[in-house]
Amino acid sequence: MIYEEFIRCLKRLETTQIKVLSFPSSCTLTQLPEAFHTIFPELINILQNNFAEFCQQDEVMGLFSLQAAAGRIESPLPQQYNRIYFLEQPDCHFCCVLNYLILSAEKITKINDWKNYHSIVVDFTSGDIMTIEHYLFLTANYPAEGKVYGQLNAELLEKTWQIAQLDFKRAPYEKKCINR
Repeated sequence: MIYEEFIRCLKRLETTQIKVLSFPSSCTLTQLPEAFHTIFPELINILQNNFAEFCQQDEVMGLFSLQAAAGRIESPLPQQYNRIYFLEQPDCHFCCVLNYLILSAEKITKINDWKNYHSIVVDFTSGDIMTIEHYLFLTANYPAEGKVYGQLNAELLEKTWQIAQLDFKRAPYEKKCINR
């Protein structure tokens, strides 16, 4: 997926509290198959339902970046659900970091950098939307602290993975990804 497409997809989903900002140098989306854009509406709904966890009433959340997360969660789920992303690590979950800014409604149109950003993690294997803290505990195999904000719809996630398998075949990283 290219950044412009990511921004275009999210722009269509903006709400009064969740806005989209464009900072093309903020991330690389080369590891995210295009099929995963079908999950964005569900993701926005989860963020909207948990808005008070992120922002004050008079603030907006400005989404601008999504990229593969550093570290990894390992479990039997990728093989159990046929959601293997990396051949070399078939127990590794496919997780991405979603970055955002918290701004006043007046500043959202004037912002020109992404300093002081915040992040959440989207686990595209389990469907969990979580805090960075929760993610880090899971990567270290410690009892999870932090918070899970919600879970992506299981049926939608399954369909997305089926489509993504086709994307893997066309993607530049196909040597690392399962080709089904």
